[in-house]
Amino acid sequence: METALVLPIFLYLMLGVLFFVQFMETAGATELFAPSGEQQNLVIRLQEYLLSDDNLSNTDINRDDIISALGTNKNTLTDAVKAVTGKSPMEYMRTLKVEEARRKLDSHPELTIEAIAFSCGFNIPSTFYRLFRKQYGISPTEYRKMATSQEK
Repeated sequence: METALVLPIFLYLMLGVLFFVQFMETAGATELFAPSGEQQNLVIRLQEYLLSDDNLSNTDINRDDIISALGTNKNTLTDAVKAVTGKSPMEYMRTLKVEEARRKLDSHPELTIEAIAFSCGFNIPSTFYRLFRKQYGISPTEYRKMATSQEK
């Protein structure tokens, strides 16, 4: 008798999951799980910290340095960054590094791409090239060519 109930219960639960997923898609899950003001504030503080005092270019900076400087813990930082950006703290930091490099490509045409990569905390230029292409859809070289041709 018990095994006869397993399949209907399972199907009922699966139906409930499907309705929940459909509801989340319809309602917009981001509205239901929007980051709190505290999480947004922590990510702003993280960004300010990373962009100040050459912290972004510091290749030795690690998660423990960051959480100590921000006066938080690993889980709170990870949850906040994930809620606000959809990325892990290290992914977010790499995104900021690539954005900073893009700004330097625009403002320092005299610097080589490798010099810019190193100045933004990338130890290995090929890592920088790969992340830049992933973030912007073109290589740093192609970006620089486009930027300089638009200035003329």
